[in-house]
Amino acid sequence: MIGKATSIIDGIKVIVLTADGEAAEVSRDGVRTACAISPSLADLFATGAVSSPARIRWADGNEEDVVIRPLPGTSGTALVLATATVTGLIAGVVENLINQIAHDARNHVFSLHLQAEMGQRRSGANPEIRSHFDAMLRQADGLTAYLDKLLLFGRPVTLNPRPTDPVAFVREVVQRFSFTWDQPAEPVSIRVDNDGEECVLAVDQRAIGVALTNILDNAARSATPPPDIAVQVTASPELVTITVADKGPGIPADQQSKLFMPMLLRRGGSSPGLGLAITRKMVEAHHGRVGLSSSAAGTRVQISLPRNGDA
Repeated sequence: MIGKATSIIDGIKVIVLTADGEAAEVSRDGVRTACAISPSLADLFATGAVSSPARIRWADGNEEDVVIRPLPGTSGTALVLATATVTGLIAGVVENLINQIAHDARNHVFSLHLQAEMGQRRSGANPEIRSHFDAMLRQADGLTAYLDKLLLFGRPVTLNPRPTDPVAFVREVVQRFSFTWDQPAEPVSIRVDNDGEECVLAVDQRAIGVALTNILDNAARSATPPPDIAVQVTASPELVTITVADKGPGIPADQQSKLFMPMLLRRGGSSPGLGLAITRKMVEAHHGRVGLSSSAAGTRVQISLPRNGDA
């Protein structure tokens, strides 16, 4: 007897297991489709886990990673969520939590900053006391900058697209980044090249500017002194691609899959990384994509924006 399944909402299904604990029938796109589940629901029930990762193998040989949540009090019924659905749900919760924490924390930091400024003014000519308040203000400024990054990641992206010449825009972002580079190392060297037809895109300049600045910052900090960086703007009938390539030492293969995940990696005592997570969020809000490749010869990061948003 083949088990039956009833679709509840998109991405969530109830699967009733057969006697062998693996074969099942799932309603997919309105068609009953045979599949196999590994591990079986019987095994998942035996573990007592609230939810567990599993894999569905369809009759055509394709496989899909899912998260299975056994329903207590049943003999083999579970909610099955596509991994993408789970990732989306979790991402929304995490972003909202980060937004709330960062917003509340920034209010407290603002009050501390005001108190430190008052103490600095009242310290008068006493250099020792004044130096303590100076240090407090520097730390408060650093924390405010980090909280601003958290808010960029946590808040929904609201776009205000404007007609933009991508080459002129990239040159402006690079010039601004180079001018504000305040590290004690040598000045950063960035070359901008244009390869492709001229075009005008409708993009939110602030959002894409933040995305590109984060990539430039990672490239400049990949080595000491900063490695040479090349930025290429390429236009095709479908896409405008911005490629940032550095000649740094590269990124270890086991870390590359974690680069776009918020706060999983950090660089030498700095705050947990948010730059590429924010970059991906800003680019995907434009229906674009971000790609990365790295080797011992350096790292390349690409922002691809669809031309269907042309002004």
